Amino acid sequence: MTEPAAKPKRRRINDPRNHIPTEQTRAAVWMMAATGVALDNIARAMGVHKATISRHYKEELSRGTLQANNKVAASLFKIATGTSPQAMAACAFWLKTRARWQEVHKVEVGAEGGGVGGALIVYSGCLAAHDKEI
Repeated sequence: MTEPAAKPKRRRINDPRNHIPTEQTRAAVWMMAATGVALDNIARAMGVHKATISRHYKEELSRGTLQANNKVAASLFKIATGTSPQAMAACAFWLKTRARWQEVHKVEVGAEGGGVGGALIVYSGCLAAHDKEI
């Protein structure tokens, strides 16, 4: 007596293993990532689950996101080094995010040497490198 053939496993409709990337879908994912579209929205636009996008399009997501970040950084740097009214805010944002600077709020009260009286030193909202003290 012969054994019955094993049933093939059924895969879910949105199973990432069912998706086959094409040059057209790779280009679409790269373009959306390069323009800053979020992973959830890329998946929705492609009609697949975000796990499918993450699994099959790692390179396109990585390259596209890097390109988008470089464009934003270049634009922000151009504004920060310019003379527009937004230059100061862009410069502070640039230093906080790219140079990893931080705002420091430091208050010292008292005299040098432990004596009575002395100077009040207040640093508030200064930008400083994260590894240096003011």
